[in-house]
Amino acid sequence: KPAESKCKGCKEVNYCTRNCQKTHWKRHKNECKLLPYKVEKSAELGRFLVATRDIKKGDAIFKEAPLVLGPVAQTLPVCLACYELVDGTY
Repeated sequence: KPAESKCKGCKEVNYCTRNCQKTHWKRHKNECKLLPYKVEKSAELGRFLVATRDIKKGDAIFKEAPLVLGPVAQTLPVCLACYELVDGTY
């Protein structure tokens, strides 16, 4: 069947059926212009983000999980190896 249906967001990807579009959305949503930004590349600047639509003050552009989680600092400082109290000196 001819792929006559286009993505409503970016209008750059064609689909033969609505079901195919739904199936592909998990991969396509990271590239679609519905996102407030796209990644560009320049020999002079390297990789950078460019807005694909007006972004209002306070809008979240992307969310990212933390790389590292540490202990909650609601106790006295302790050594992370043996959990003995420390006074800040080495």
